[in-house]
Amino acid sequence: MSWTAHLQKAKAHLKSSRLEDALKEANEASLDLLKALRAGGDREYTVYDSRAAIYERQGKPKNALQDVKHVIKLAPTHWQGYARASRLFLAVRKLDEAVTMADMALSRLNANDSLRRQKLQELKDEVSEHRRRQIYHFGKLPVEIITAIFEMVTASDWTRVFTLWAVSQHWHNIALNTPNLWSILILTKRHPARHAQRWIERSKGRIREISFRSTLPRSTVKLDGLLWSHLRICKLENHDITEYVGGKSKLHRLSLLEELQLKDTSVNCDPLLAIPDSQLRRLTLDGARFSWDILASNHKNFTSLEVRLHLTPPSLEEVMAILESNPMLEQLVLDLDESGPLSSSSPPPLTLPKLHTLHLANTPWIHFFAVITMPSLETLRLSRIRRVDMGPLISQRPRLISMGVNSCIVSSLDILPLVFSSPTLRSLELTRVDTVAYPVLEALAGGLHPSTTICPLLEQLDVSHCPDVKNGSIVALLNSRNPQAESKEPNEAIDDPPGGASSPPLVRIKTLKADGCPQIQANFIPWFKARVETFSCVYMTKREASWRR
Repeated sequence: MSWTAHLQKAKAHLKSSRLEDALKEANEASLDLLKALRAGGDREYTVYDSRAAIYERQGKPKNALQDVKHVIKLAPTHWQGYARASRLFLAVRKLDEAVTMADMALSRLNANDSLRRQKLQELKDEVSEHRRRQIYHFGKLPVEIITAIFEMVTASDWTRVFTLWAVSQHWHNIALNTPNLWSILILTKRHPARHAQRWIERSKGRIREISFRSTLPRSTVKLDGLLWSHLRICKLENHDITEYVGGKSKLHRLSLLEELQLKDTSVNCDPLLAIPDSQLRRLTLDGARFSWDILASNHKNFTSLEVRLHLTPPSLEEVMAILESNPMLEQLVLDLDESGPLSSSSPPPLTLPKLHTLHLANTPWIHFFAVITMPSLETLRLSRIRRVDMGPLISQRPRLISMGVNSCIVSSLDILPLVFSSPTLRSLELTRVDTVAYPVLEALAGGLHPSTTICPLLEQLDVSHCPDVKNGSIVALLNSRNPQAESKEPNEAIDDPPGGASSPPLVRIKTLKADGCPQIQANFIPWFKARVETFSCVYMTKREASWRR
């Protein structure tokens, strides 16, 4: 068979309208064309053009371009090779070559061939659109604007700087030469000396936040070149900043600190807390040694004070002295390791107008709420408290958003009035308390006052490890709060859900936790999960289960 016959057969395969067999026919045509080339068709550009068309259909632009090169060499005055080359160059995103080939094809077209001329012009327009999309507009911005954008990106997570500087060499250079992006230094056991040196160099010594993790070996880092006047946040875990700042005589370098966190340190922290003219606003002491009177006498600007696991519990008078010295306090956390004997003393009353978050744990002060007025209180957490008079707090009628009571000796008479007077409450946590959870669940379901809507915005509820929580109380709550059309309740006799069409609309409860509640039966859990987005009912942990076995 002559090569022309092979060529006609290849064209027939190429023009086949059976799309499902297109690839198979193209491969067969390609084999025929190879035979045609061996039969003497190597001087005919149509053979190469046909095989290029097949490769183009197969999605092999590089193979097709090799054949188009032969087409143009054998027939330089024909427009077909240039037009196909333009399409192929566009497919491999070589835009300049695509435009050049399109122009050469247009110059060889017949002046009356308006249809092909229009198609080539559309091809050039497509190339222009691709070029427009690939233009690096961001690189045209001034470096100052790019730097500002980088700082905004890394404001919430400083580790994003590593993503930014890996995008391109341009971004890498800008990130590397922007000191503000390297203003947070965290020292761990992994190459701390080299890490500190690099960060100090890149930040030009203007480190704003420094953190010493507990895994950092002692005396392995030198902070030469660090400008202490720029430091605003210092976090220490089992470390003493004195040896890094240059001794106790140089502690005044830290007078501009705004936030200080000390954790698990055996060194007396009084010298650090007694720095003259301290600008400290946020202080966290976790397992640290210090004197309470230092805080009252030397600090007037606290907005946040957190004290955890202090071995010497303060008296209520000592705490009141600190609060009186810092009337703008917004957050107070006191988590004592040993509560000591109950204190019934009652110092003069005090008002904290901006206090919005209060956490008390293991505190022995019965009359704490009687001596402190908190008109802005939104978050209240009480943990491991043996006795406290809640009456004064109830009379203040705080508009709580979040409330938690954990392992406290309280009664429903203490908690229910707070729940009733908190229409803005969104999160309620009652864990490890007796005879409290059931009345609260009944009140939230409308059982106590059917005509009153209680906590209409409540979304998160946790009643874990409360022995009085039962199936019926949760079913009534969800029937009232999370109605569902044509629901099928478990096979147990329960009262009809309270409320009806006249009840005001309520926000659905999204999260409900009832871990460690022994009176909840397993056959109710699927029904609960169908009503709540997140429902948890873990009877016991793996450790507890293995111990019981």
